[in-house]
This record gives sequence, C-alpha cells and structure tokens, in this order.
Amino acid sequence: MTLSCSALGGPDLFYRWQANASYLVGENSSTLMLSNVDASDGGDYTCVVFNSAGNTSATTSVFIMPYFTVQPDDAGSANGSGIILTCQAEAFPSPSYEWIQVGGSIRSDLSVDSEVLVFNTLLFGDEGDYVCNVTSAETVISSKTVTLSGKSVFVVHFNAMKSQCKGNHYSSLWCLF
Repeated sequence: MTLSCSALGGPDLFYRWQANASYLVGENSSTLMLSNVDASDGGDYTCVVFNSAGNTSATTSVFIMPYFTVQPDDAGSANGSGIILTCQAEAFPSPSYEWIQVGGSIRSDLSVDSEVLVFNTLLFGDEGDYVCNVTSAETVISSKTVTLSGKSVFVVHFNAMKSQCKGNHYSSLWCLF
C-alpha cells in the first residue's frame, strides 16, 4: 500500500510520517510504502511537511477489511456433551461477530456476538448449519457453513395441575409438554 502527500512552497520542504500520532522512524519522503499490510496497519496516517517557514499536515484513515484467521469446523457431539464453534478475524477497526443458524434460530441462552459459540449441552433443535458473520467498517464477511451434529438431549418440562376434591383432599394431574 502506498500513501502519498504533496506540498508546494519553499525553501526546501521536508517530510515526516506519523501512524496513530507516533512518528515513523526513517520515513521522511513524500511517499509512505506499507508492505504485507494486516489489521495492525490500520489507523490514522499523517504526513507532516515542514521547512524554515513553518509546517502543515494532512491525515487520512486506513481501514483494513475483515479477513478470517480461523474458520469454524464441523462439530459432532457425544450424548449430552458440549461443543464450541470458533471463528476469528482481523480488521481495522476491530471486528464484531454474529453467529446465525441457517434456517433456524439460536436459542436465547447462548451468546451469539463473540468469536465462539458455546453449547454446554447439545439440545434438541441445536443441530444444523451455522455461519459466523464478521463486520468491520460496514463490511460483512461470512464464514463457511459448518454443520453441528450429534445426539441431542431432550428436555422435558412438567406442569402440575391441582384440583380440590371433597373435603381437604386434592388430586394432581401431570401434563407432559
């Protein structure tokens, strides 16, 4: 990546570059070359031009679009055990994460806005396809689709109904949902 600045005037113009308000050592030309750019290179770059008459500067922002460093893998589970799906990305500004279940919805007790999606126990309805969406600087990228499979644990809820009979006797009816 190349950043350039130009100035008119004299006598003798000198250039210095700053990255995020820190001067870059040895960068004293009107052109700044950045090689092997990654997320750590994102931020504000300032070209400072000066001479014996004074100085002026111009600043630009460098955004690094998100890219995956870790893609999630298909995961299987033994009966009732946990599963962790992971995706990691780099970007500038720092990326945000959102997991989605393709064609379904992720249960509300799981955190969907981090690099990891943790299933402490695989429940009925958790099996299926998942995608990790990463957003930075209004750019969204999606991971490969991964399949979560295994034996689910069925959670059974009972609600009790009580009714009063003659005297102080009660009868109970349990309903399975």
